[in-house]
Amino acid sequence: MLLGFLREALLSGSAHLSTQNGDAPYDAPSLGWVDQSAGQVSQWRPLGSRIGVIVGEGDAQRVYLIPSTAIGVANAVAQRADEVFSETTHSIASSFESHGWLVKDHEGKRSGSRRIGGQKVRVWDIPLSALLGSDDEPGTSAPTDGPTTDPDNQPGGLFDVDPTPNAPTKPSAPTELIDEEPPVEEYPPTDPYLDEATVEPTPERPAVEEAAPTAAAPLPAHPAGRRNSSTPFRASVAVLHTDGVWLPDGTHFDLDEEISHAGQIAMLAARLGLGTQINTGPSKLRRTERGQVYLTLDFALSLGIPFDQLPAPGSFRYREKLHEATTDASFIALARESGFQVSGKDALDPNLEVWHDDNPDIGVLIGFLPALEPSFQLTILKDQPTPIEIADRLQRFTSALRFPYRKTPSSTGLDLLFALHPRSERDRLFASSPSPRVLHEAGHDESDLDWQRALTAEEKEHTWAHAYDRGGSYLAAIAGLEVGIGSPTHHPEPLVFTKLPGYWNITIPEHGHWLTPNLFSRSGITGDATAGSRVWVATPTMELAVELGIEPEIHEAYLWHEKGRIFDSWQKRMRDARQTLDTDDPNDQTARDLLKKVYVSGLGIMSSDTYRSGRHGFAPHRYDHVIAKARANIMRRVFQIGRDTNRWPAAISKDTLIYTSPDVDAAASWPGKPEHYGRGLGHFKYEGSAELAAHAQYFTGDARPYEGKQQLVEIF
Repeated sequence: MLLGFLREALLSGSAHLSTQNGDAPYDAPSLGWVDQSAGQVSQWRPLGSRIGVIVGEGDAQRVYLIPSTAIGVANAVAQRADEVFSETTHSIASSFESHGWLVKDHEGKRSGSRRIGGQKVRVWDIPLSALLGSDDEPGTSAPTDGPTTDPDNQPGGLFDVDPTPNAPTKPSAPTELIDEEPPVEEYPPTDPYLDEATVEPTPERPAVEEAAPTAAAPLPAHPAGRRNSSTPFRASVAVLHTDGVWLPDGTHFDLDEEISHAGQIAMLAARLGLGTQINTGPSKLRRTERGQVYLTLDFALSLGIPFDQLPAPGSFRYREKLHEATTDASFIALARESGFQVSGKDALDPNLEVWHDDNPDIGVLIGFLPALEPSFQLTILKDQPTPIEIADRLQRFTSALRFPYRKTPSSTGLDLLFALHPRSERDRLFASSPSPRVLHEAGHDESDLDWQRALTAEEKEHTWAHAYDRGGSYLAAIAGLEVGIGSPTHHPEPLVFTKLPGYWNITIPEHGHWLTPNLFSRSGITGDATAGSRVWVATPTMELAVELGIEPEIHEAYLWHEKGRIFDSWQKRMRDARQTLDTDDPNDQTARDLLKKVYVSGLGIMSSDTYRSGRHGFAPHRYDHVIAKARANIMRRVFQIGRDTNRWPAAISKDTLIYTSPDVDAAASWPGKPEHYGRGLGHFKYEGSAELAAHAQYFTGDARPYEGKQQLVEIF
């Protein structure tokens, strides 16, 4: 197990190996190094901790592993994968010895003294092939590298279930297995995505320098085929333009034939070695997602696809108009005549899946950039980027999330959620689960806070209003959130509150604190929640009320007695990607903007009657609980700050708190604890300010929302 974690660390940039002199070894990119060469000057930079050094040549190469560093790195990787690493130096050395790998020292000790960087260090001396996976670790079975199962015998699945039976996980969290099956009717029934080869984890985020165009190179003559553990896919995505094909690192290839149909692009993706490896922990099961090729407007026009005659994506009946303009398109027809399968019917969609039944290595997702939905246009394409920049942004997104962008933000988020649970659990966890009818009849609707109040006499003397935004409010809320599984049980009689997920019908108590929003109102405005009337509220709202000593009368409830933390692995994946992309690099920032749309839309789609009702993933109560918990968490911070400082927000707009202050310095005016201020998940960061003399008009105390957010500007 140690070696599996170390392999992942090497390829994710969490650790590296070097020569005895500290230089980059052969095959440095697979051993934790990034190429920062400029021009003719070669320069390699190591990533993470050095876990050992490589000695010898050829098949005789060995690695001196540094025990304390190696175990520390393995522990860190295990924690990120939500797995348990409990090995000790004694158990690891015994395992190495029993496998015949270990070279003992002259005293018979299993850790020998070796010279590294001019100093003698005690190490484990084992074959390099053992670390890199050429040999099996003790207790594992040999993997296969044969062709995948006939996709026609895989109904709708993108991945198989990881067969490893004893992967340790925390019992309260879902096992983090990749087993995605596409939502019903969204993807073709034959999706040959699976390759059960032994490979190592793809880097969570390869170090990417600013891409620069390179001289055009000839395309590889043949499909890349299956790659070994030290040769991951070349990239996840490419962009096809009139001057050739562009990869995220700036590599440019001229096309060696005129492209007329989708099958040729599938072959192009195979020749370029495009794809995404999707891994979890040290599992030896390889998961692959098809490579993606995006076509620019100019290239699409060169194919005779009339995007220049269509309205903008997102306009009324856009998809219908696209179908009308491309019915019987030769781009699809010629591909099918050539033996390729193409998703959809005889007209183009904004995205097409293309594959070949006779060769599961050949397949691609084609995206037409001018047809992709508005949120993609407003993030990835917002500043008219070059083909290199488009490819780079999408690669950064994929590398950080370890999952590619899938057609729309909502489908990407939901597909990833499905992918992080075993196929055998999909029906139980994600069967369509509509909310109780009584909630619809009562007009129940969980919504974000949108509230303001009149200023106090002291606040009226202040000169500034400062706004502080809670970072990743929804994403922070789903950490540890328990939601219902299956159908709820109706409790028609009064009962004692429990923390089971569900809805509670209560009598609204008097609201005794005008300086804060009403807990039981949808948006916080007291006028929406009259004391003495009855209302339905979700469990997170009741939890907060009980914490504050409020005990409303409960009349009935709908509760889910089967519950689970089904979002835990998904939340960690999104959280880590968000942190990875939180840099000053403009392309990272763009990829991060797309990521936010993915996790927000991926949650919101669960409550969509229009797009998900009756289909897997439809569960409005889960989205209600996310909103309610996010709102409750904001209120917890409001009450903590109020108790500590007697400072109360003058307005709250969704996840933004607005406080008044006599000081123009917004950071100094933050009324909360320093540890709660910053860019971290669930922390508050500065958003904007306004002079109070002009902004006081938005603090009326009337039963109306806060309307001044657009007037706030950053002050530097």
